[in-house]
Amino acid sequence: MMRKRAVLLAAGALVGFQDSDLDGVPDEVDRCPDTPLLAVVDRWGCPVEREFRDVFERGRKKRVRYYLKLGFSHSKDKGYESNALTLSLAVSRKPFYASYSTRYYAYYPYAPGEGLGDSSLYLSYRKTFSRTLSVFGFRLKLPTGRKGISTRRVSYAPSVFLDYFSPAGWDAFLYASYTFKAGNDALFLSPGLGYEFTDRLYASLSLDLSENASGSFERYATVFFMLDLTDRLYVTATLSKGLSPDALDRSLSVKLGVRF
Repeated sequence: MMRKRAVLLAAGALVGFQDSDLDGVPDEVDRCPDTPLLAVVDRWGCPVEREFRDVFERGRKKRVRYYLKLGFSHSKDKGYESNALTLSLAVSRKPFYASYSTRYYAYYPYAPGEGLGDSSLYLSYRKTFSRTLSVFGFRLKLPTGRKGISTRRVSYAPSVFLDYFSPAGWDAFLYASYTFKAGNDALFLSPGLGYEFTDRLYASLSLDLSENASGSFERYATVFFMLDLTDRLYVTATLSKGLSPDALDRSLSVKLGVRF
């Protein structure tokens, strides 16, 4: 970015555009007109540190935001296949976030036919330290599904998510949760890397380790995409592939979200 700004400064001397703070961005498009000298700036003339903060301050003027997500999920393994419709409602008031999610199975092999699955309530608190985002969460599973689809047991899972953002557009993250359920507690770990290709497209790759009833870990490779269609509409897609013999062969989830 320093080299790009030097080129813009040279071009400015030739064509004579007005650049009051000498950051290489013309005044008519400069959103930060008082940039300190020698600061590294983005295409709008703002220091990259400010650009980073904006990731977390986006929507600050709108203190409360609501989210609605509708989706479809599919899972398949040898002798197993399920299809489900998903619904999620959420509200965010920084630094707090709360959501309620449920699903309706169009097909479930252990209880042939259709039926409502279990639901979950999720609460979280987020905090930033320098370039690291931390999210502390708590998920409560509610046995709302019908017999054969639901385990008919309540479980809860505290979690922590740490994400380091680089000015270059990539991030490194670690998600960890521990589920407490009757006689079958389980640990889940997910380290990964992500990259923001444009202002609207983000993708990540993670290795997911999920503890099963025997105490061993099922391994999955997961690819995640998020695309902003508009300022309010966005699409997410998650594709997981099993890497260990005891893991589910593959699963796919696609969701359409709306921000209010």
